[in-house]
Amino acid sequence: MPRTALPAALLAACLPAAAAAQEGAAPGWSGIWRNDSCGSGTDSWVLGADLELVINEGDFFAGPVAISPEPLAGWYRYIAGGTSFYIRRDGDSLIFRDLLDPDDEALSDAVNAGEVTPATHSGIWEDTAYHRCERLPAASQLLFGELAAVLLALDAVPRDCGRDAEGGSCMEGIAAALDLGGDGKLNRAELARALRAAALFVDGTGDEATELGDAAGEQVAALAAAPFLASLMLASFDYSGDGSLSAEELAADRFAGPGSDLSDALPGAAEFGAMLGRNLGTLMNLLESLPPGSFPP
Repeated sequence: MPRTALPAALLAACLPAAAAAQEGAAPGWSGIWRNDSCGSGTDSWVLGADLELVINEGDFFAGPVAISPEPLAGWYRYIAGGTSFYIRRDGDSLIFRDLLDPDDEALSDAVNAGEVTPATHSGIWEDTAYHRCERLPAASQLLFGELAAVLLALDAVPRDCGRDAEGGSCMEGIAAALDLGGDGKLNRAELARALRAAALFVDGTGDEATELGDAAGEQVAALAAAPFLASLMLASFDYSGDGSLSAEELAADRFAGPGSDLSDALPGAAEFGAMLGRNLGTLMNLLESLPPGSFPP
């Protein structure tokens, strides 16, 4: 991966929906949701302002989401993977509405086109109630805990920061979201954590759900690769030499300045996922070919 692609990759991985600059989405969606007891099972739905992670018993998928800013008959349209659903809050619960027969292609196409909605049709929907949990169940926490934490932390990044031509608010928001030490900068371990989360997220963005066993294998490889990538980022962009990256260092020399729109430069989530997937695959092959002792201490 070219040196200049590393900060852009981190930015785009963290903000795949920045170009859309969603504003005004109804509050209260973000969190870890389950339709089972919080402490057992595996199935979980981690929903952020622009991203989601869905964990099933044997597989998972991840990707961007779009939630309509205004309700329709009390329901908000929720689009994930090109498919439309509806959600609403009911007290402490989140109600997810899907078709009773999702295999009815004609009806599904009409829902996706916005021609069939809760306002126009009744009796064709199935509702599922989810309740909020503080954390993932133990069976999922080990593999997905970092990704869930990073995904939800990124909700604090301003949704319109893609309109900031200087890149300051985006980078400050990302640094704050990923900064576990509280010093306003990202050290090697914090960068490695973000890269592991980004790799797992991208692993789940394919057309088909990703098997949990495959994801676990990828994360074992990422444990070795992420610190190496983080070291490369520090070597390339730690201009102060203090062993960490500030928002200013991440943004330096990479934004067009006043009068331009950063959102125009960001790839869409699908395009970026494919690009990062190719680059990570190439990099992993390179790392596997290196002799022992090649990684920095």
